[in-house]
Order: sequence, then C-alpha cells, then structure tokens
Amino acid sequence: QPSPPPPPESTVDWHADWDAIAECESGGNWHLDSTYDGGLQFHPDTWLAFGGGKYAAYAWQASRLEQIAIGEKVLAAYGPDAWPNCFVPLED
Repeated sequence: QPSPPPPPESTVDWHADWDAIAECESGGNWHLDSTYDGGLQFHPDTWLAFGGGKYAAYAWQASRLEQIAIGEKVLAAYGPDAWPNCFVPLED
C-alpha cells in the first residue's frame, strides 16, 4: 500500500483587520517608537527578518501600508498567534 502524501503546507489563508489590530496594539499610532514598534508592534528583529528593512530601519519609521505588508508576511508565517491579544480577523 502506498504511503499517503505529506500534508500540505498550511492552507489557512488568514485575513486581518490591520487597523483594528493597530488600535488594540498601539492605540492606532502607526509611528509609535517603543520596545515594540509601529502600529502593529513589531519587535525590531522580526521587522528586519521579514524584510521591513527595505522600507525603514524600524517599523515606526515606515508607513501604515509598509507595516501592513510586513504584517501580512508575519501572519502567513505565524498565524494570528503573532498578535495573541489583539488579532482581529477581517469580516467577510
């Protein structure tokens, strides 16, 4: 009997309400400079690991749309647990 095929990579396609997440994480301040940066509160290492450096050295220096672009990459890799207290799915 042939072995079953390996399970597919995560097939869950998450969609986030980024403005709602930012409101929860940073009070909606996309330029918050703190231990975690920007509206989505990126750790600086996470920001750089997911390519944020092409936009700015720190997330708080990047635009809302640039932060969302990196947020999408983090979400694809880690799912909603990347924002354990603030993840808000986008309503269909």
